Amino acid sequence: ADVRVLTRDASKARALRERGVEAAVADFLQPETLAPALEGVRVIFLLTPISPAQVAQASNVIAAARETGRSPRIVRVSVQKAAHDAPMRVARRHAEVEAVLRASGLPYTLLRPQSFMQNTLVAAPTVRAEGTIYQPCKDGRLAMLGARDVGEVAATVLTEAGHDGQVFTLTGPAA
Repeated sequence: ADVRVLTRDASKARALRERGVEAAVADFLQPETLAPALEGVRVIFLLTPISPAQVAQASNVIAAARETGRSPRIVRVSVQKAAHDAPMRVARRHAEVEAVLRASGLPYTLLRPQSFMQNTLVAAPTVRAEGTIYQPCKDGRLAMLGARDVGEVAATVLTEAGHDGQVFTLTGPAA
């Protein structure tokens, strides 16, 4: 598939281009930079960092996509239990973005991964010292998955038709 990568950093864009990757420079928080980056784009993989600006970042991309007039499809990485009344702020922010996306009228697919195995790396010191990973889930279990697994699902959804309007909850093989 032809891919265009968006980065905020012009030097990173140059390095990507030197490796044969099409790269655009834009900033999710500077809406005026997004239109040139989206020129000719048919499908958008929308992944935003966890931050207070997350809703604004995603909303700006969705608005810029609508303004193209081409109705590009958006594949959005959300979280498993995105909801306006979720106990975790990150899940509430993702619910806000999902609402903006649904209201946009653009075709979309939502990927809702459970818990990334890579996030457990922060627990390395306690694993080393105590052989334990602490999570805020009492006696519950997590069906963690790797970021690569999410990438494989995203690649399929991005390159195949037939996933519009669907929500895929992604989990690991066992809790």
